[in-house]
Amino acid sequence: YQGLQYVVVDGGSDDGSVDIIREYEEQLDWWVTEEDDGQSHAINKGLERANGELFCWVNSDDVLFPGSVRAAVERYLERDRPDIIHAWGARIDSEGGVTKLAQLKPLSRAWFFRGVYDLRPPALFYNTALVKKVGGVDTRLHLAMDVDLWVKMVQVGATFGMMERYGGGYRWHDASKTVNRIRTKRPNPESTRLFREAGFPGPRQRRFWDIVWRVRSRSSRLRYLYSHLDTRRAKGRHWQTVFGDEDTVQ
Repeated sequence: YQGLQYVVVDGGSDDGSVDIIREYEEQLDWWVTEEDDGQSHAINKGLERANGELFCWVNSDDVLFPGSVRAAVERYLERDRPDIIHAWGARIDSEGGVTKLAQLKPLSRAWFFRGVYDLRPPALFYNTALVKKVGGVDTRLHLAMDVDLWVKMVQVGATFGMMERYGGGYRWHDASKTVNRIRTKRPNPESTRLFREAGFPGPRQRRFWDIVWRVRSRSSRLRYLYSHLDTRRAKGRHWQTVFGDEDTVQ
């Protein structure tokens, strides 16, 4: 996809990352390497430089699969120009091997306000103007900055659209904040507070609607079976061998 703006925000790495950035400097619209105040601050620094209609951030250990940007633009231009575009989910391990694939159902505002938000980074594309309108990412948050952004966008009318394809790999490893929280079964206090302040249903009601959502997902169009078969075919293989060709990602 040609109409692509690359922005790289590095937090002062001393592991050779800057040498790699410089190798591709001519292809970058802007880059910086300096200490920052954390992930949320870094995302906002990139957002300030973004001037396209769609905005997507990719964390340092995640990957976008080939064709995802083009697919997101095509989905955006189809008819309704959704403000948040999401895709099917894929997990990869620390070495890049595929561990789990999930063909997700399209999300809607009605389900989101019930506390159901099955959105899988990094293949999440946002209406740039709307992200800036709601103030970007809250730099005070370290665990639920993305959830906070979704809530703020939906509260001012954001709509959802789906790319029916595996869009990118979320790296699932022991050093991940999300993995550590799930394995220790610790609730996310930031999400809990966000939902309470936004007037969402309580924890029990959200769990109920989440179960309903997952049952519907498994029965609808055999998505659960397709996800299981896709995972069996791809599990253990490096994501580049599975999704390295744009024509085979779907």
